[in-house]
Amino acid sequence: MIFLYCDKRTAGPPLGPSTDRDQKMLHVIHIIDDLRVGGAQRLLLTFTEEASSHGVCTTIITLQNDLNSPIARQVEVAGACVLACPTIGKHRLVDSRRFLNLIQLLKTSRGHIVHTHLTYSNILGTLAARIIGMPVINSLHGLITEQAARDLKISLELKVLDHFSSRVVAVGGKVAECHQRYLPHQAISNVPNAIHAIPPITREEREWVRKDIMGDAHATLIMSLGRLTEEKGYPDLLRAFKKIRSERPECALAIVGDGSGPFAAVVRAELKRLELEDHAFLIPSRDAVHALLGAADLYVCSSHSEGLPIALLEAMSAGVPVIATAVGSIPEVVNQNNGILIPSENVDALADAMLEILSKPKIAAFKALEAKRTIAETFDADVWFKKLLAIYGEAHLA
Repeated sequence: MIFLYCDKRTAGPPLGPSTDRDQKMLHVIHIIDDLRVGGAQRLLLTFTEEASSHGVCTTIITLQNDLNSPIARQVEVAGACVLACPTIGKHRLVDSRRFLNLIQLLKTSRGHIVHTHLTYSNILGTLAARIIGMPVINSLHGLITEQAARDLKISLELKVLDHFSSRVVAVGGKVAECHQRYLPHQAISNVPNAIHAIPPITREEREWVRKDIMGDAHATLIMSLGRLTEEKGYPDLLRAFKKIRSERPECALAIVGDGSGPFAAVVRAELKRLELEDHAFLIPSRDAVHALLGAADLYVCSSHSEGLPIALLEAMSAGVPVIATAVGSIPEVVNQNNGILIPSENVDALADAMLEILSKPKIAAFKALEAKRTIAETFDADVWFKKLLAIYGEAHLA
């Protein structure tokens, strides 16, 4: 059985015989591992919003049964047809019935291009698309290490991409560079992540959000967005925050993200061990990211490994001073003019950078203004979308 969801109000094509309109409109089918809130998922929201304004039809297939997630609802409202093809058996990858369902789903959706995101989708989506003769684009959203490349699942992903992909796209230069050695038959295209400009919020909205999070609209709010996973380095952030509390007791920390993964318990335990329960808060993901970021005084990315994080770009666009670890493609965006770069896994450096920003408001304001300008000039969603359209065109004609 295929689990389908496609509201007739959306711009997605109806399942059934094609029409002349469907044949004229470019139809892109995105396949992604899940529709929980994350960077790759938010990128699909940006794509759908751009597609709607450019006359491009979007279908999104999730490999999980998560059609009621916040991001699923958002992409639907933006104009995508949202479908699900979850696993039926115990094994997410080796599930022949799910794979056959995915092939059938691609056939009935009548798309022109398949675009896959994340490991399971890169494997299953690529093979399914190739079986029915559709060109397929694959996105690389993060870094890869030699140890990771030896993992059976990742090794299979790399082999599938190298031999069956029409085009491989990386979200940043460093991401492309570290993957290229494992994909000798592919010329990886660097198409950095992009976002729509984050709109400002009113003073009343800002005060309401801050009071909702901290209980005090006038305290200093430090924020970080992302799933509670090991690579996000949240224990480092909590330890650095503990260090600065002695000098800046008015500060509060909000970590906003999906807390359902196994590492979430580690983050919660560290928060409790540091006795920060009244000052550091784990906030579930929300739809209105711009309202959260607009309420922050400082944004921190403490990751040990990254591609090019969407949340960081959004914080910069919102005019929030940023501190980020120099990992992945982050140094391609953040520099000493528009933020502060620090080594990863260095709690002292992180604490020092936080104190510097908080104690020098004029410098913080200058960096925030430069950050906003950087995003507006370099990471525009319209330009990004047109780059993808060009790649789709080349793959379709190949």
